[in-house]
Amino acid sequence: MTELHRLERVRRDFVSNISHELRTPLASLQALTETLRDGALDDPTVAPRFLDRIETEVDALAQMVREPLELSRIESGRVPFRFQPVPVSETVLTLVERLQPLAARSDINLIVDLPHRLPRVYADAERIHQVITNLVDNALKFSPAGGRSRFLSAMPA
Repeated sequence: MTELHRLERVRRDFVSNISHELRTPLASLQALTETLRDGALDDPTVAPRFLDRIETEVDALAQMVREPLELSRIESGRVPFRFQPVPVSETVLTLVERLQPLAARSDINLIVDLPHRLPRVYADAERIHQVITNLVDNALKFSPAGGRSRFLSAMPA
């Protein structure tokens, strides 16, 4: 009976985590779509940028669908991490920009304060993207409306 309860708890946690992870790209897609419908679609300078961001969110959703299988493979030792030099500033800025529509809908100001020349770090880019997305998403989730979330670097400029 104890093993059955443990498995049920694992299942509940898994469903909760998946729901949490899906919320961010879905909210961004909704905000981007609403903005396009409200007139941005007719703006030749804005529309392509919003469509690019929609494509980015769809890619993020596709990655989330692949993640549970990949996690299972990682835990079993069948998938190695793919370490490579990752540009910290570009990565953080890209992901924070992706989450700006969600922040705006929550009336939260996202502030990124990073030195311009941070070194690249040797890491798995996909895992770094996931970690930063989760950090920003959690900052939005737990910040009050009208608040702000600031992302700083502890590294010297």
